[in-house]
Amino acid sequence: MASALSEEILCSVCLCEFNDPVSLRCQHSFCRKCITAHLATSGGTGQCPECRHPFGKKHIKANRTLQKVVSAAKEHLQEQKTLETLQESLTSILFETETQPPQRREDATLMCPLHEEKLKLFCEVDQQLLCVVCRDGIQHEGHKCRPAEEVEQRCKAVLSGAVAFLSKENQYLDYMISLQTAEILRTQERSRELSLKISSQFAQLQQLLRQQEQKVLSRLQQEEARVLGPMQTNLSKMTQLAAKDRNTEWLLQSNLSNAQPITFLQWWTSTGHDMVEELLVPDEESAEGQGSLTDQQFLSKLTDLSVSSDVIELGPYETHLPFFVWKEVLKDIKKVPHDDVMAQWDEAYARVGRSGRSIQRADRKGVLGLYRDYRPLARGRAAHWHGRHYWEVEVGRKLDWGVGVCVESPPGQLQEQVMLYLKHGRGYSVVIAGSQETPLNPRGGRPWRVGVYLDCDAGRVSFYDTDSLVLIHTAEFGTAGLPLSLCLSPGCYIDGGDCDALTVCCYQPAPQGDLEFLAGIWRTMLRWDEAFWG
Repeated sequence: MASALSEEILCSVCLCEFNDPVSLRCQHSFCRKCITAHLATSGGTGQCPECRHPFGKKHIKANRTLQKVVSAAKEHLQEQKTLETLQESLTSILFETETQPPQRREDATLMCPLHEEKLKLFCEVDQQLLCVVCRDGIQHEGHKCRPAEEVEQRCKAVLSGAVAFLSKENQYLDYMISLQTAEILRTQERSRELSLKISSQFAQLQQLLRQQEQKVLSRLQQEEARVLGPMQTNLSKMTQLAAKDRNTEWLLQSNLSNAQPITFLQWWTSTGHDMVEELLVPDEESAEGQGSLTDQQFLSKLTDLSVSSDVIELGPYETHLPFFVWKEVLKDIKKVPHDDVMAQWDEAYARVGRSGRSIQRADRKGVLGLYRDYRPLARGRAAHWHGRHYWEVEVGRKLDWGVGVCVESPPGQLQEQVMLYLKHGRGYSVVIAGSQETPLNPRGGRPWRVGVYLDCDAGRVSFYDTDSLVLIHTAEFGTAGLPLSLCLSPGCYIDGGDCDALTVCCYQPAPQGDLEFLAGIWRTMLRWDEAFWG
């Protein structure tokens, strides 16, 4: 396996490991120095050394992913080599031990090296095997010594508990590993399904849309890498812990069956006691040599482990892909309202426009300015219990505004569910029902239009800068099955200087002139969108 892996990271030109790897447009990879030299000898226009596909200097692109793979492979091969060396050393030591005459080994281990008397006693203070002469010596004067057979039974009882603990621990660890593996497979399957949906839609488009398709697939790959990264790290941590615990369990189990008290206690004092002590809950009294191992409890290493799970989400790209792609392509299509969006709401400090798509702050602040900081709300006509829904709201240069979703409860009174606010002099913040207002520091500049993406089933709302498709914030309200509506706030009264309207953008191609053909394609894409995404 190591040999096959080492071959995969070799450059086909110099037959050495990739150094600063680059890729051509045919997806073959080489060392930058190798392919640059090959191109220079070809007079500026070369052919791929593997498939003979023509390429130029502009087609040579750095492959950072391959560079990381090569580095990881080198580390793995080095670790493999180290393990093989260690295995050879252990095999050599085991061979030398087994070839030693058994009688000589047994005699040497059963006799006291100082007095040539049989080792029959065990000093509990110094944790040493003793002969009768050692017990009466000044070194062990006043120490409590017990027969080796008696101490063996007590130590084996502790050892049995350690083995049972590790066995149960490893069983649950295996279960967690299986769950994590299933979670990774589910995430990968989710990624494959999304990739198929995206590819099936882009297959209907002309070459003009190929670049857009690659951008979306790249976004999906980044999301998959983001989701799988912590999962892979968590699985690796579990696997390493399982390997270590199994090795410890095997060592303890193998010595538990040792029928020779002396050899067992020699192993116990030299290795076994420390191995078991590492599994125990730390205890100061035990550390001073005054406690008993049987009185302590084992410390589980699984308390800090949990199965990591996440879901790949592409936001509105999952359900409104044709909308975003064609919005980029059909820049000249005139945008017109096609439906009343906002409900005519009985609110003294806000006015819904006649088009049903805009809301404006009334130029009033109330008696004695009591409603100067009041931010009125208005909701959309439609209420949504299920599914995914998307709106774009043009906020323009307004200094104070709010967009999000709300519920009407009780009737005639709007309750914020999730709202994104820009408050004059205070910046951005998000308000979630039942939680305190949270300040935000979104990336990029101030958006001209804000996208609101509502996933009713997941209980999630995401806000986007629609011009750059940068995610501003995602909030989870956790309560499914509520009748949620688009909610707009024209902001507070700023001495009448911020009375511009918030407008819900509705896109529809204008079937006139040379745009009639593109408008037909637009309507077809909308039908594809409904067919694929429901």
